[in-house]
Amino acid sequence: MAEVIIYVPCFDRSSPRHIVNYGALAVVTALRDSDIDVLYLDGAEGSVPEVCAHLESELHNCVYLGISAFPAQVAEGLEVAAFVRSRRPELPIVWGGIHASLLPEETLASAFVDYVCVGEGDYTAVELYEQLASGRPDLHQVHNLVLHEDNRPVHNEIA
Repeated sequence: MAEVIIYVPCFDRSSPRHIVNYGALAVVTALRDSDIDVLYLDGAEGSVPEVCAHLESELHNCVYLGISAFPAQVAEGLEVAAFVRSRRPELPIVWGGIHASLLPEETLASAFVDYVCVGEGDYTAVELYEQLASGRPDLHQVHNLVLHEDNRPVHNEIA
């Protein structure tokens, strides 16, 4: 069972072209290099209901869900995030990618976003996993992370 799930929504379902999200693949590589069991789900490989069905069986041991999105992928990402929130309300949902990096506070305002990764996310993903899995997380130690504190966004140090 995956400890971290990285989901990349489909870029354009009407197009036969497939856009590869190399940033998300770098995150997956960093997690695997740190011996963290990670599941990578590419939204282009199935419909949203198919992705959700796959997620249903993987959420049990998951420490967090990461979603990496361009602006055109946000609606589909929110649909999947809403499904996850309905099944595991306590599971942190982290958004990264171009959209979240350009609009971190807007992204964080969604009910389906707990944290935002700004900029490069490979080391952030590992640091976040280590903090959340510790049982006593100090999320201020996670570089490139934006989080809620006292109903306002707090930007951690950028690495």
